[in-house]
Amino acid sequence: MGQTIQAFVDKIRTEGVQAGQKEADDLLTQARKQAEEIIAQADREKDKVLADAKTEAANILTRGKTELGLAARDAVGKLRDALGRAVQAVLAGGTRANLEDEAFVGKVLHEIITQYGHAELGENRKTFVINVPEQMRQKLVDWALAHIGTGNLHESEHLTIDLQGTLAQAGFEYSASDATVEVTVDSVVEVLSELVGPTVREILDAAMAENKG
Repeated sequence: MGQTIQAFVDKIRTEGVQAGQKEADDLLTQARKQAEEIIAQADREKDKVLADAKTEAANILTRGKTELGLAARDAVGKLRDALGRAVQAVLAGGTRANLEDEAFVGKVLHEIITQYGHAELGENRKTFVINVPEQMRQKLVDWALAHIGTGNLHESEHLTIDLQGTLAQAGFEYSASDATVEVTVDSVVEVLSELVGPTVREILDAAMAENKG
């Protein structure tokens, strides 16, 4: 009887140890699986974070390039405008200096009148109207007396010169055969700016294209 009880106790002890061992093994297996899942999840999150970071970096770079391009175009536009104003200022200064010089204006008008006088005027006497600023009018008369020998810039039996002094700005305008031609600072600068403007734009556009390349 004693042996039977001891055997029963030993069996329970053995089964308890085995059950405990099995439970421990199960817990260990479960812990390993959880650890592997945690590691796998961490890898997935790491890859996602890295991918998100790369995407954000690419977006920032794209925005930066776009903003830089817009800023560059804006700067070029402002530079073009500044150069345009500078060119106009230079042209206006040089043009005004010439158009305020009675010798220059006198020679130009004398040549124009001479060419007009050589044209077919017919039998009727024609009037060539010249309009200059008041202060230039007397200077031209004095210049004509000194260099042409007469107070008129050029006059013939078929041509009468009407020299007026009502022009508001430096330069002159003349009327003949029902047509009026204006040669003033504004008109000359406008024409020259139209010629110079495209050249300035071409230079800036070429420089921009070279920088992009």
